[in-house]
Amino acid sequence: MHSILLVSTMLWPDEHDGRLPSDFLSMSNELATPKILICPGDRSRKAAAGWAAFGPQHCSYQIVAPGVTKADTNKVFLRCPIHGYAGYVDDRLLDSSGRLVRPQRLW
Repeated sequence: MHSILLVSTMLWPDEHDGRLPSDFLSMSNELATPKILICPGDRSRKAAAGWAAFGPQHCSYQIVAPGVTKADTNKVFLRCPIHGYAGYVDDRLLDSSGRLVRPQRLW
C-alpha cells in the first residue's frame, strides 16, 4: 500500500472523534491526488483525473471497516486485494500469510 495512504488514514481519527474514514472521497483534503488510490501492482485500473471524477473504479484498495474507532486495534481497516495486504487500525500492515510488512507505528 502507498505509505501516504496509510499515514493519512491513520492520522484521520485525531480530527474526527476517534473514527477512521468511511470512504476515500471524504479524505480528499488529506490525500493530494486520487492517484495514490491505485496500487502499483494493479494494471486493471486507471486513476481519476481529479477528485470530482473519482469513483470506485478508480481505487484498488478496500475499506473493510468504515468508521471503525482508533481503539479497535485488532480490526482490519484497509485491504489491498492485489497483494493481499491488510492494514490494521493500530497501523500494522500484514501480508496474506500474516507476516508483518511494516511494523512502525504512526502515533
